[in-house]
Amino acid sequence: MDARPIGVFDSGLGGLTTVKKLIELLPEEDIIYLGDTGRVPYGSRSRDTIIRYASQDAEFLAGFDIKAMVVACNTASSAALDHLVGAFDMPVYEAINPPAAAAVRLTRNGRIGVIGTAATVRSGAYEAAIRAAGAGGGASGAGGGAADGAGGAAGAGGGAAGGAGAAGAAGEGASGAAYGAGAGASGGMGEIEVFSVACPLFVPLVENGRTDAGDVAVSAIAGDYLRELIAADIDTLILGCTHYPLLRGVISEILGPGVTLVDSGAETARVVADDLRKNGLAASRAADGSEMDAGGRSDVDGWSDASGGRAGTVRFFVTDGIENFSELASRFLESDVNGMVEQIYLE
Repeated sequence: MDARPIGVFDSGLGGLTTVKKLIELLPEEDIIYLGDTGRVPYGSRSRDTIIRYASQDAEFLAGFDIKAMVVACNTASSAALDHLVGAFDMPVYEAINPPAAAAVRLTRNGRIGVIGTAATVRSGAYEAAIRAAGAGGGASGAGGGAADGAGGAAGAGGGAAGGAGAAGAAGEGASGAAYGAGAGASGGMGEIEVFSVACPLFVPLVENGRTDAGDVAVSAIAGDYLRELIAADIDTLILGCTHYPLLRGVISEILGPGVTLVDSGAETARVVADDLRKNGLAASRAADGSEMDAGGRSDVDGWSDASGGRAGTVRFFVTDGIENFSELASRFLESDVNGMVEQIYLE
């Protein structure tokens, strides 16, 4: 058992999709969340800038003596993971391999869509991860790789980052349109095809609270981004930015019930929860080792789990004003976080 907190960071609100799932799966854990709202979005930045920002985020979280770090930002996962793994002596979890492995399991026709920031799409990280998962390799074992503790998590993430670099040329120039790429075999299905689209306006929409399916402007923007994926006849779509699940209603309405959406934040949280339990790093667990029920949670700041274990807490930090973040976080987490958010400065 390890009662130290879990550190989670993202460029803004998006990482709350991971936090929400972590609260559900691990209600006994303390969580430190950093949203770099003063510098959002990361997706339009250069790789060097993304690495610098991610390193500053990680340094801040490391100051809380965290036991694990979750890079709940697909852009930072694709650009900065190798650097973070080398800089910190703890498990570092990324947000690329878990959803890639889930998509390979879920696809029925072998046609997988990916939407992400320009930097994520340009990196080719998802194509590499899907190729590895389809071949029965790296991506599907990303969570399991982290079971060896710090080295395992680092190895799993490092594999994804390496693949991203190798696939970078394929993604170059794909920031404005979809493109297809064979991504290896998936059982008896044959070649999996991947169709990736950059959606640069989605993050600013989410950060400004524009997430409702009834918002005509949001629906028009989403429809323009998704039309090529509809034409490609995908049956599975990776929401390849942790902000994007907040637009799930809009995306589902456009794509229809025949397309399965894969939430990168939730899939990452599942890997973290499994690994912490497997390695004895969870704060506590039910006597039989089973997943603890989060039904007894009363609020975000502190709650009682249904098994009578230690209550966990969540602390929120942002790099810009707290009012907008507090309002939107309260809405998404379905719990009032006003008064619980602190503003910091990173340089």
